[in-house]
Amino acid sequence: MIAEQNGAFAWEDSERGSFKEEYFPAVEIPTVAHTPWVEKHFRIPPAIYEEVCKIIKRKIDTGVYEPSNSSYRSKWFCVVKKDGKSLRLVHSLEPLNRVTIAHSGLPPATEELAMHFAGRACNGILDLWVGYDNRKLATVSRDLTTFQSPFGALRLVTLPMGWTNSVPIFHEDVTYILRDEVPEYTLPYIDDVPIRGPRSRYELEGSVDSYEVLKENSGIRRFIYEHFQTVNRILQRMKYAGGTFSGPKTTICADYITIVGFECSYQGRKPSSDAIGKILRWGDCTDTTDVRAFLGTAVQCRNHIPHFVTLASPLYNICKKGVPFEWGPEQITAQQRLKDSIAMCLHTRNPKFPSSEPLVLAVDSSWRGVGYYLYQRDENDQKLVHYVKFNSILMDERQQRYSQPKQSYVA
Repeated sequence: MIAEQNGAFAWEDSERGSFKEEYFPAVEIPTVAHTPWVEKHFRIPPAIYEEVCKIIKRKIDTGVYEPSNSSYRSKWFCVVKKDGKSLRLVHSLEPLNRVTIAHSGLPPATEELAMHFAGRACNGILDLWVGYDNRKLATVSRDLTTFQSPFGALRLVTLPMGWTNSVPIFHEDVTYILRDEVPEYTLPYIDDVPIRGPRSRYELEGSVDSYEVLKENSGIRRFIYEHFQTVNRILQRMKYAGGTFSGPKTTICADYITIVGFECSYQGRKPSSDAIGKILRWGDCTDTTDVRAFLGTAVQCRNHIPHFVTLASPLYNICKKGVPFEWGPEQITAQQRLKDSIAMCLHTRNPKFPSSEPLVLAVDSSWRGVGYYLYQRDENDQKLVHYVKFNSILMDERQQRYSQPKQSYVA
């Protein structure tokens, strides 16, 4: 399939596609009246000067940059990519963003997006090759992106990364291309295209690890075949529109995929190993800001562990206004208990509708707080419980004096 759809993939910059302008006209940047700005770019460190020049030259050769003689000048700088060695050029477009008439569109919420791909037989994920470079920028707007480089003044030919309207515009472009596959098979997230597999692996009754196979070929499992049909359609739609996916970043079919910080698998979804590892490696907090940062990171796991807020209450207490910072045995114990719970966090998934099994709400309360969770039993195995969501709330001083029935009612 990959060989047949080779035109949908790019393995280097020279193979990058571009959305067909018959479907996606060049983007004009809407602005209010303003005075041209001139900003001096940051000095390029000598250690990376040659590498930066190669990157700029490559972008000129692939049509991302072109010469400019406008009166605008914006800053730019380099950052290291996730691989720890490659460089990415970042255009600092704050002056442009200040005069831009903002687009009001938004990508989908991350919680709902991750839940959409939980509990599937398999999943895949595609990533557009330098996504924004697939959409052209109108000639009348290109001067607004001018910057000074070792090769003279240059301007962007494609959608600028860092421009306030790039995210909603590009997200809507990808969604439009794949609109016939939404929401059953995919929900694009800007330049990421996760692909949802079948609901079931078609397990055979009375046998372990045995699945329904195709009549035409007993070596191909039915759920894999159905998933590949979906992948093939999505690749064809993107290829027809002129876009290209990144070959090195492609995952056609896997037991789980990581999307917006969550691992989505047949069992459900939970925070990614990287997110959990970051929390577990967190040391003692040195001030209130550090405590808030820890809680802000740990709260990503809130829907996956029981009594999150109750466990973290000693940490929340020292973040209150007027409370002096103290990092003692109580706070150390609370942080460790929270880490232990996060290390063992549970999978959650969307409830199945329609289903013969009801959706159950369980509530537990104490003087300190209230915890609750939603779950649904498996239709084929009553012992198997699928958790939907965990949550908890702290009681204030007045609520802590409530009777037990009233505390449960608060939830």
